[in-house]
Amino acid sequence: MFMNSLATSLRWMLRAGTNLVAALVLLLTLATMAGAYTLVFRDGRRIEVPPEFVLTKTTLSYEVAPGISRTVQLILVDTAATERANNEVPGSFSKHGERKVATPVPQSSTHARTTLTNRELSTYRAKAP
Repeated sequence: MFMNSLATSLRWMLRAGTNLVAALVLLLTLATMAGAYTLVFRDGRRIEVPPEFVLTKTTLSYEVAPGISRTVQLILVDTAATERANNEVPGSFSKHGERKVATPVPQSSTHARTTLTNRELSTYRAKAP
């Protein structure tokens, strides 16, 4: 009797663990799919890019990692297949360029912290051999 209830408990735990793993895999798959945009190339290749990208008349640029960007020539992209892959209506691919405006990254400039005058430099010149 004891062995029978133990076997039943083990089967139940195994089934619950399997269901939990399946649910986690499904959740991760959906999260990954929701956070990406599929580009389909004319040669049939597909790549996933971040949903935030910059579209110009001739290029598509996206960030691979912080500070690292990649640019793709639009002539290589099959726009109709890309729209189908992302469940978009025909003509919506070009609308991404209208929504996304490239924000210029402020350039950091290095300014002198201390300004030396000629009088201060003359002491160093006098010490130089």
